Amino acid sequence: MSALLQTQGADSAATTVIYDHQAFVMQRWGGISRYFAELAKRLAKYPDLRPLVVAPYANNEYLERLLGIKTRSVSARYRRRGVGKLMALESQLDQRAVRAAFAQHPGALYHPTYYDPFLLKGDFKGPVVITIHDMFYELFAPEGADARVARQKKAMLQRADRIVAVSEATRRDLARLYPWTQDRTTVIHHGVSLVPAPPGEGALVEGDYLLFVGSRPSYKNFAGFLAAFKELAAGYPALKLVCTGGGQFSKEEQRFLEEAGLAQRVILREVSDEQLSNLYHFARAFVFPSLYEGFGLPILEAMSCGAPCVLSDTAVFHEVAADAALYADARDPSALARAIDALLSDPTLQQQLRAAGRERARAFSWARCAQQHAALYREVSGAHAN
Repeated sequence: MSALLQTQGADSAATTVIYDHQAFVMQRWGGISRYFAELAKRLAKYPDLRPLVVAPYANNEYLERLLGIKTRSVSARYRRRGVGKLMALESQLDQRAVRAAFAQHPGALYHPTYYDPFLLKGDFKGPVVITIHDMFYELFAPEGADARVARQKKAMLQRADRIVAVSEATRRDLARLYPWTQDRTTVIHHGVSLVPAPPGEGALVEGDYLLFVGSRPSYKNFAGFLAAFKELAAGYPALKLVCTGGGQFSKEEQRFLEEAGLAQRVILREVSDEQLSNLYHFARAFVFPSLYEGFGLPILEAMSCGAPCVLSDTAVFHEVAADAALYADARDPSALARAIDALLSDPTLQQQLRAAGRERARAFSWARCAQQHAALYREVSGAHAN
């Protein structure tokens, strides 16, 4: 269902900001949908802004947990033949609900949660803000099955009044590909959501382990991480690898673990936010070997919960973690293994990175993110009103 999130006593002339269903349908949980839910939650406290989330057929954990919005997705519970048609029907109903929201709130600002320009195919003339999370499809899959996403994104960029880039690295990628966006782009970093594990809490997973969080497509370089873990295994016979997010291991991943003799040392778990905080807190190291990201939200989570981080040596990860992490050329499994070994063999370095990470994470907050979005929304709405 839709939910207008506002505090009592809100300004009757407040600007309504409409967030659509797209990210909330795509993700049950994940960085993009969390970003929009955290943003809407905090903007509800601004008397001159009224966030409206329109996602009646989503199946997203953050809608109810953070915003108190109950949805009614049928396709999420339907596993039989024909689910694709059901999802297509729900998408049409979601789009209809978005159009109805704008009819009810004329002049509202539109901040779509992904790139499908369905609303802009009509006579929509209102203000638009779009967030660019990364330029993966343009840089790595221009001719692939997802080329449609790149085309949709370009259409949204051409129409948007203002553009939010989630990092300076993403802003540079965007400007390199589409120079005409530069004067409309603002960098606004994400915040961090997880609450550190309470003092005295026991470990969810006993013993020493490395932690990997998130999905595992090729650019995430999970295969490279497994190769690095194989190199470390003999020197650390009790060390485990804990993975969460991304679903079950593929046949190729399972085959590698079996052939490497590591299957009994790798744990795959789906966890709640509270359990994830625990995994970060007790990890000997959080390893993020991804070869490309627009931001890297798990890095913030790890640092805020006290996990020492070993990261791929990319510009965006330096932007997020600065000097509060170790970096390695993650394209080289041996280099990644050496960096992890350097951390595991040095307790003093571990403590230094735990402390530095906590301090670095304090520079990022959803409150600040919301404040910067609020200023942007006011600017765009004011320009349309004149």
